Amino acid sequence: AYHVFVPALIKPAPAGLVTLLWALQNDGKDKPGFGDVVHALASGRTSVVVDPAFDKTFYKLAGYRNLGRRAVRVDILERLADLIRPATNWKPGLGQRPDGAYDGQSFMVTPPMMSILGATADDMEEILKGLGYRAEPKPAVEVKARLEAQDSAAREAAAAKQTAEEQAEQAKAAEAAIADTAAEAPADSSEPDAVAEAAADGSAEPAAEAAAEP
Repeated sequence: AYHVFVPALIKPAPAGLVTLLWALQNDGKDKPGFGDVVHALASGRTSVVVDPAFDKTFYKLAGYRNLGRRAVRVDILERLADLIRPATNWKPGLGQRPDGAYDGQSFMVTPPMMSILGATADDMEEILKGLGYRAEPKPAVEVKARLEAQDSAAREAAAAKQTAEEQAEQAKAAEAAIADTAAEAPADSSEPDAVAEAAADGSAEPAAEAAAEP
């Protein structure tokens, strides 16, 4: 997390009240920017271009953080962190590559990141720098080749895992079939025993008759 904040205060009415109280305490009602930043917040702007004539405190009071040419709402910066975190936590070879992941240590700026901030690529560089990141330009050919190699390896690993799971299921099914066959075998072996008993009974009668004749 980049910030600890109270979400309810990043609303036009509470932010306007906080700004007014600060202005009354610090004689700021006549300072440039009083009310203007809160108006931008009320219009739903996730980020605004910083006006150098405005007192920077007004941006902070309205829930914005100044980062280069733009001021970004702190709750939006937390959403940005939610997009960056999976990209930096991922490691090559550990499942499918998340959007924006590169090598497990750095990440790439993605369209969704720029979209939630309403920022351009140049704005993103300054915003991320203000958050403690460092830009590392890389050739597009190198990036493309690396990503294709990682995605190919991930697909092969997924296919191998699926094959192993299928083989395990087949082996399990074969073992179950063998167990069922073994359970049925004793019932079949009882028939020869019955035949043997019948043969024994049949052979005993002639012997008894032969003994009785003399």
